[in-house]
Amino acid sequence: MPKILSNDMTVESLEQLAPLKSLFMKQLPKMAKSYITRYVYDPNHTTLTICKGKTPIGGVCFRAFKKFKILEIVFLAVSSNEQVRGYGTLLM
Repeated sequence: MPKILSNDMTVESLEQLAPLKSLFMKQLPKMAKSYITRYVYDPNHTTLTICKGKTPIGGVCFRAFKKFKILEIVFLAVSSNEQVRGYGTLLM
């Protein structure tokens, strides 16, 4: 089941977002690590994640613009050994 995470400045949220940051960095190697870190930990952005056990296997980082009723997708990644199983579609 997908889980919604955001940086609410607590240790718990930072611990939950760290593995997702690593997943994005691994699956999106051409993106600057500082760029990924900036958006994953930005309190204005939200991340929807799918985990197997406690390990994240996919996630989508986005920002909602409620005034305009749109979402901006910043990153979407699924672990390479879990691709082609519909997880990316589920996240969308």
